[in-house]
Amino acid sequence: MVVYRQCLDKHGREKLTCLIEAIISDYEHGYIDKSTAAARLRYLIALNRANGWVSNEEAVEAVAYALKRINAVPKRGELRRVIARELYA
Repeated sequence: MVVYRQCLDKHGREKLTCLIEAIISDYEHGYIDKSTAAARLRYLIALNRANGWVSNEEAVEAVAYALKRINAVPKRGELRRVIARELYA
């Protein structure tokens, strides 16, 4: 499991935002590739569900926006299926 130490003391929405920014930062600095960054971002939805940082819908929206930022968005129809699967899983 990857630990982002800068996010350990954060809670709620601030925790989710910190983790998203940390993953994007790792990608932008070349520490991880795009597919790894996308997988980590998508995993945040499950982590949010387990920890209850924000509502599931808000987490899905934040992750979808982050995926757009790193240009890792699947094709249009696939994105809807991914979001629907995460919302109703």
